[in-house]
Amino acid sequence: MGNVSPPKDELDLLDLAFVLRKSCLVLIAATAAFFGVGVLFVIIQGPVYRGELLIHPLSQSELTGFNTWNQVVTSTSQRSQPAIGMPDSALQSLTIKSADLQRKFEVTFIRNTALNAALREHSSAIQNFEGDEQQLNDLINALRSNYVIQKDEDGNVSITFETNDKSENNQILPTTLELISEAAKQDMLRTSRSILKTASLARDLELQKIDIDFQSYEQLYVAKKKPQSHINA
Repeated sequence: MGNVSPPKDELDLLDLAFVLRKSCLVLIAATAAFFGVGVLFVIIQGPVYRGELLIHPLSQSELTGFNTWNQVVTSTSQRSQPAIGMPDSALQSLTIKSADLQRKFEVTFIRNTALNAALREHSSAIQNFEGDEQQLNDLINALRSNYVIQKDEDGNVSITFETNDKSENNQILPTTLELISEAAKQDMLRTSRSILKTASLARDLELQKIDIDFQSYEQLYVAKKKPQSHINA
């Protein structure tokens, strides 16, 4: 009698088992390779540190630093229309409120000027860069993507920055906040001067005095620094 061939279904199952086993080995090898590349990338890249500042809306007690400004602006706006007895809306808009400061912070952040200045001052990558101005701007734009701004339901605004240099991270965020504060302050002063000029009150001695006082305010915002985190450990 001749040899009896195994059923065709049995051959198909054996072939399928062989293919699955081979595919499984390929998958394991590919996974191991990707894992190895990822580990190597982290080793080459080095640690990445994330710093975060939480800028919260000013409370009533924190807004007392602007009481002199607000009181003089209000009284002057009321004197600007004595016949009507109603405050001038343009002057009244100069009073400083917590929500206005928050909006000004976000607008100034988006403008990028303060971010660029902080990076130029503290980033070793920028300080050691030897390319032309266009290449430098490209580098600054790339580094600026490490900034993130977020706002929660309570109105708290947070800014984060990621870098490979821990000490650099500690310097960049406070400088960024300081520069945003200064830029926002100058914007507010320009607005006030423009309104005062339009209202023919540019020479009002009281407003000139508080204009000088306002420039002396070192910080428009209250920030809480969160502990720095090592995000790719």
